[in-house]
Amino acid sequence: VKLGRWVAKKLQGMGLDVMAYDPAVDEQSLQAAGIQPCTFDHLLKHADIVSIHCPLTPETKHMFRREQFKAMKTTAIIINTSRGDIIHGSSLVDALTTGAIAGAGLDCIPDAEPPAPDCPLL
Repeated sequence: VKLGRWVAKKLQGMGLDVMAYDPAVDEQSLQAAGIQPCTFDHLLKHADIVSIHCPLTPETKHMFRREQFKAMKTTAIIINTSRGDIIHGSSLVDALTTGAIAGAGLDCIPDAEPPAPDCPLL
């Protein structure tokens, strides 16, 4: 929650509108921070940039799969500074190679740490 709010504040300082899906935070807290609360589906459909800031749990493991990437804008970029396994690796490769999304920024590779030298995400 703290990193996500920090990122939101920085983006707002650049004049960007920020929306967030966070089932652990009440809507009033998000609104008080100038963040538009929304559903996960709405976020996927409307966001230009999806920045992930959640812990890896059984509920969040592979929460980004083919279906989620297909729901995103083809111009969208996903940024994952959380754990790699929040994103399903082969689904991300497919999304990038088919143009379902425009790009990805990863600080760890889904499904493979350390990544193999021939990892398509490198």
